[in-house]
Amino acid sequence: MLKRIILIIFLIIIGLAFGTLMYLKQAVYTPLNKSDNHKKLFVVPQRTSTQNLSRKLKETGLIKSPLAFVIYSKIKRINLQAGQYKFSPSMTIATIVNDISTGKVVEYKVTFPEGLRITQMADILESQEVVKKQDFLKAAQGQEGYLFPDTYSFSSGISANQIVKIMKDNFQQRTSEVRITPRILILASIVEKEISATDDRSKIAGVYTNRLNINMLLQADPTVQYAKGTWDAITQSDYETVISPYNTYLNAGLPPGPICNPGIASIEAAANPAKHEYFYFFHKNGQTVYSKTFIEHQNNLAKY
Repeated sequence: MLKRIILIIFLIIIGLAFGTLMYLKQAVYTPLNKSDNHKKLFVVPQRTSTQNLSRKLKETGLIKSPLAFVIYSKIKRINLQAGQYKFSPSMTIATIVNDISTGKVVEYKVTFPEGLRITQMADILESQEVVKKQDFLKAAQGQEGYLFPDTYSFSSGISANQIVKIMKDNFQQRTSEVRITPRILILASIVEKEISATDDRSKIAGVYTNRLNINMLLQADPTVQYAKGTWDAITQSDYETVISPYNTYLNAGLPPGPICNPGIASIEAAANPAKHEYFYFFHKNGQTVYSKTFIEHQNNLAKY
């Protein structure tokens, strides 16, 4: 009789264990709603517990069983990675646990075109809610010209200092085959803002190099725009009224620093300017007209 009771108890325990196992398997590998693919932003805070996380997932409508989440997390011995994630009710607990344990956080794809100044980059980062503008401006202070224009993927929670480091590291990598000097980078930044067509870079770099070689004023409009703090068109009076070391209508030589963050093509052009006898140019209908003398330049202006 005792053996029968023990056998019955054993079978009950086995049945309960099997039933629990099947329940957990179904709870872990069956999504709450496999037809709902709408992803919700979900934040995993720093130093949160698995229990708190499971309750939050349940309250957000992402999982059915907090208990299954906790048990599965314990079995997998996951290390919670803080950050912003995107989960949907069509995702299983197993998938959610894997994403959190591997730190598969939301990434922001940010594109910085060539020729942006740091303030414009800060505006883009803030508009895409990556970091605050003022934080980036503080981290990037003194780095104009060294933040390489490119498309980046920034993970959520990234700091402004980390972004600046990533962009500077990219600059070092992309310019590794160019002997970068302050002169080259400053000239490249001016060329970047002056180009009208791709093949202009080397020629325009040559014009400014010719002027520098004879100590002739560069008279580059973008330097005045930089001094004003805007890329809006300048007026005739700006040439004389914008008092700044960046105004190359008033100051000989290159400005004190880069006026934007140039791309590799402009940097290479500044490092290897075309050799010619042009000292003047202007843009007209997508074309660049070059001149050797001021009289020729004036005639071309009248002609076009």
